[in-house]
Parts: sequence; structure tokens; C-alpha cells
Amino acid sequence: MPHDCSPFRGSCLLLRGLVSLTLVANVAAGSTQEPGPESKAAPAPPPPADGRLYATENAARGERTAGFGFDVTGVGDWDRDGIADAAASAPALGEDTPGAVWVLSGKTGRELAHFFGAPGEEFGYAIAGDLDVDHDGVGDLLVGVRSAAGGGLRRGEVRFFSGRTMAPMKHLLTGEVDHAMFGSALAIIGDLDDDGIRDIAVGAPGEARDAGTVRIHSGKTLEPIAVLRGSGPGDRFGSAIASAGDVNADGREDLIVGAPNERGVHPESGTVRIFNARTQRPLRTLYGELPHERFGTRVAGIGDVTGDGRSEYAVASPSAEFGGLADVGRVQVFDGRSGERRFILNGSSAGDFFGRGLAGGIDVNGDGWPDLIVGSPYATQRIGRTDRRAGALRCYSGVDGALIQDIPSRLRGELLGWNVAVLRDPRDAGSPVGIAIGGPGRRGTPPQAGDPPTRQGSLRLYERRPE
Repeated sequence: MPHDCSPFRGSCLLLRGLVSLTLVANVAAGSTQEPGPESKAAPAPPPPADGRLYATENAARGERTAGFGFDVTGVGDWDRDGIADAAASAPALGEDTPGAVWVLSGKTGRELAHFFGAPGEEFGYAIAGDLDVDHDGVGDLLVGVRSAAGGGLRRGEVRFFSGRTMAPMKHLLTGEVDHAMFGSALAIIGDLDDDGIRDIAVGAPGEARDAGTVRIHSGKTLEPIAVLRGSGPGDRFGSAIASAGDVNADGREDLIVGAPNERGVHPESGTVRIFNARTQRPLRTLYGELPHERFGTRVAGIGDVTGDGRSEYAVASPSAEFGGLADVGRVQVFDGRSGERRFILNGSSAGDFFGRGLAGGIDVNGDGWPDLIVGSPYATQRIGRTDRRAGALRCYSGVDGALIQDIPSRLRGELLGWNVAVLRDPRDAGSPVGIAIGGPGRRGTPPQAGDPPTRQGSLRLYERRPE
């Protein structure tokens, strides 16, 4: 767990057309794919000549604190320049130092705002953005502070920051019981209460002796709407939350929740539940197949890739074994209509933690169907003459799992792909236009001769542009 990182400088990379990596090596490197019972083996990825990746140095990001890039999110257009901006957190895990969140311009990379918590709170463990909580026409930022006292002991909180004033807001959500760790996961979901505003789902995996809950609040009033509960002590239900998209074709976005420690088929094999947005009742339960794979550590809706009006979704198990190797990681994609597995993607080597970052819903290759983005933060890369743990991000076809693009880190210890988020166009009804990638472990040059190496975090922004 990377939690001893510090400053970074980064760049903005532009993605153009059908993306295949041409500026760096290792296009063919990466995960292996297993077809599901109803899918075909994926074709080989398109040759590099089919697309181009353009990299341009952006403005320096400046000094940051421990673990910058631990979580990332889009926030809408805070500087009103028509370009989606992004935020990255540094929660200072396990340290007696303040966590922090920075908001950066998507156009220039300059800092727009920064916010700090108190020491030991883990301020920024989860962040989410682009929900207009104060109804002023600009998206706001939500920050999960999972170890905040909250009027008790580690109850957890969610704090709000205005996109218009770039200042803290008076709004506050707080965990219900001690050790709830409310704010461990955050998601902006569909409109459950029919008030025309998207709502907020907050994970509290420590509640009820670690059985876990997800508490859903109105995006308009912040009043509670519903509570979803884990099955039993130790399940850690609510560790991962996302909009699943419209799985049951009723016109509403449904909810997907991971309980990675739940004993399903094996100890800590994990479970995932899809909930009906209208009734808040489970539509489907999925089970991990391997001991200690922690199925449901990450979850994501992909969108409809079959044309049947139902969204497909992905579930990651970064701790999954593959080929006798530990912690390789895997991601499984499931059909929205049947719940059957369409295909599996696996990491390539022991300790990759493939699937630690996961997002869907953006059409990367321009085929008209949404695709899948997977982070592999401990993937080994050849840096100089030595293989180093640096990380990678990989883009896959949402239709068949074919590799579209491999983006390897070239910085030793960066942990690129620890988290990833889709950025949405503020000028075009929130359509997906790019991604933000966090790398919270990048190593840097010692500040002075003789000092130990510092650790830096990174935030990288990619923009998809048609050819």
C-alpha cells in the first residue's frame, strides 16, 4: 500500500483516434484473456499504424504530499474554460500528517484549489465530483474522510467543496456508528428519488462489525434515501461502489456494490450485488471463484455493448491468483441481461494487482461501443537495463476484451493505474471525453545530496480525440 509518497511533476497526454501506443514500447505486453461461456476468443489488437498517441508536456504540477494520486475524479469545469478539470487525493494512510486533495485544470495543469484534512483522518481516501450540490450551476467535490471522528470514533465523514467558490461548504454527511469508516467509497449514481438530480452512495464497510453498509443520500437535499446492508460480519460490503448503468432496462441507472471479504465459494472469495435503483432490492448476486481473490475490490459499469438496452459491468479481483502466481489480478465482464460472464482479463505476472484501477463507459477506439480501462499498478516495466515495478494502464474493447492500448509507466515505483476515472465534457451533456490516472508511488530525486529518495505521486490526463 503506497502511503509514503510526496511531490510530483506531470504531463498531459492526448489520445487521438483508434489508440495504439506508438511512442513507447510494450504494446503487445499485458494481460491475457479468457473468453466466457458465451464469448469468442478476442482478435489480436490493431497494429500501431491504426492510431496515434500524442504526448505534450503540460504545466508543472508543483509540490504535493504523501500518496498524491491515490484516488482521482473528474470535477466538471471549475475554471470555466470549457475543459473538464480533475482532482487527485493524497490521504496520508497510517500517517500522523494531514491528507489533502488538489483540483487541477484539465487544460493547463495548473492548481485551481487544494484542501487539507486533519492528521490521521485519511482525508481523501475516496473522492467524487461533478455533482452540483448547492445548485449554482457548477459541479462540486465530495471528499471521503473515512477515519474522521464524526462525533465518535472513526465514524467517518463526507465533506463538500464548492466548484464555484473553491471553498469548503457547510454540508456534511457523517457515519452512524463508531468504526463505520463511512466515506471509504463514494459514487455519484442515478436519480433514485425522482427529483431530477443524481444521488450519492457512500460506503461504510466497517459498520456492523465489518459487515458493511452503503448509505444513499439525495443529491438535492442530502437527506437519506436508503441503506443497503452486508450479509454478515467481516464481509466489508461497501468497499467498492459504482453506477452499474441500466441493467434491467427500466430507464434507471442501477447500483453495483462489492463485498470483497465475504465468504462465498471460498474464504474471502468475495461477492458483488447489483441493486435495482427503483426498489433498492438485489437484482443479482455474483460470487468470486478463487480463495482470497477478493472479488469486488473494484466494480464499474461499462454501458450497453450488445445493443439490447442493458448495461454490462465489470468486477475486479486484484488479489486473484493466476497460473499458480499470487496477486496477478483479474477482471471479469458480465452480461447485463443474463448475468453470464462474457470474458475474463488476467494480469501478466505475480504481484501486478491487475484491476486495482477500473473504469468503463468511454469509447476509446471509436467503434461506437463503450470500452474498459484497467490499471495494473505493480506491473513490471523495463526501465533502463532493469525491470522495475512501475505500473501500467490498459484499454480493452468492451465488446470482446481485445487489447486496444497499453500505457506503461516509465518511472520506477510510480504505481501508474492505482486508480482511474472517466472525465466528462462540460460542453456536451457530460459525454465521456478522457480519463484521469493516478500513480501514488512515483519515486523522485532526493531534495538534497545524501537524503533518502523521496516518493512522488502523479496524475496523468488523457483526452480522446477522433481522427
